[in-house]
Amino acid sequence: MLASTNPAVAGLVLINAAYGPPSAPAPEKVIDGALQESRDIPPGNVRTKEQRKFSLPLNYFEDGAKYNPRSVLKDFKGPKLLIHATKDEFTSVELIKPIYEEISEPKMFLEIESTHDYRLYTEVIQQVEDTLNIFIDRYLLAG
Repeated sequence: MLASTNPAVAGLVLINAAYGPPSAPAPEKVIDGALQESRDIPPGNVRTKEQRKFSLPLNYFEDGAKYNPRSVLKDFKGPKLLIHATKDEFTSVELIKPIYEEISEPKMFLEIESTHDYRLYTEVIQQVEDTLNIFIDRYLLAG
């Protein structure tokens, strides 16, 4: 969300975002100054045996602790779209609703019936795409 201070940023879209600093990584997953992680190989709607590995430098966590995403959202004057899963394992949708209420217009909110990894839900992917199109048409192309 740091891009929100850039005048070229016309709008913000947050999907299953965390609205606070990132959680510290498990020490056993840190190798050579980076969090070692892996993810499923897209596309697909199931977990894959084969995984793509990636490293996330620890300065991501240090930098993330310096910024308050909630205040950035409140200060941003452009359109905002918040999308959040009802079964998100990391941040409850009930924590997001008050954040949505306190940010200024223009704004949109979409609650999706999925877990954090919404790509596993084909119908939800379509719902997200449709909402993104509405958001873009309404707020970013309408000028």
